[in-house]
Amino acid sequence: MHIAPTFIWYATDYHTTEQFTLSVSATPTAKGLIIGEADGQAVHIEYEVQVDAQWQVLQAIVKKNGMPFLNISRKSDGRWFDHEGQHLSRFDDCIDIDLSLTPFTNTLPIKRLGLQKHQSADINVIYIDLVGEDLYPAPQRYTRMGDHHYHFKTLDFEFHADLVTDDEGWVVYYSGLWERVYPSQTAFARERDVVLSELRGLQS
Repeated sequence: MHIAPTFIWYATDYHTTEQFTLSVSATPTAKGLIIGEADGQAVHIEYEVQVDAQWQVLQAIVKKNGMPFLNISRKSDGRWFDHEGQHLSRFDDCIDIDLSLTPFTNTLPIKRLGLQKHQSADINVIYIDLVGEDLYPAPQRYTRMGDHHYHFKTLDFEFHADLVTDDEGWVVYYSGLWERVYPSQTAFARERDVVLSELRGLQS
């Protein structure tokens, strides 16, 4: 019997907590509830993201503070559409999405790409700013540094982070932004501490 993954992430930069579940089916659906404060805003975010067997996004639906915020879908030919059927051509080079207040969407390219150690890949994502209420295409790079260690970098402005994942590619630590508090990340504490030590060395 497959057990649906259930996680709780705590934001160490913002003051938000997320409860996350993933349905186990032919077309898995991720559901997240994010509550707290971000950039001076009280936020209550609900999202559903449906993916296919290759972890490619099929649909993303987001509500913010109880109101519809986003409903986009991706067809088998790679074209994106809004909920009214309008073609969003500027996103046609994007397979993944990046929701700004959750580490969940970092798992999508990690699982989809299947990188080997020291291998990198450049991708285009739809970046969805849940605080500023904007979305735009964004180039990103993922590099696998070790068994559970990935380096993430944006290519359109200066931002980078180190991620520690569990054996299934789910984020347990995202440098400076998130930590998974349920289930316990004790088994991956060593990888997290190594990453922290390396970051301190770069800053000193």
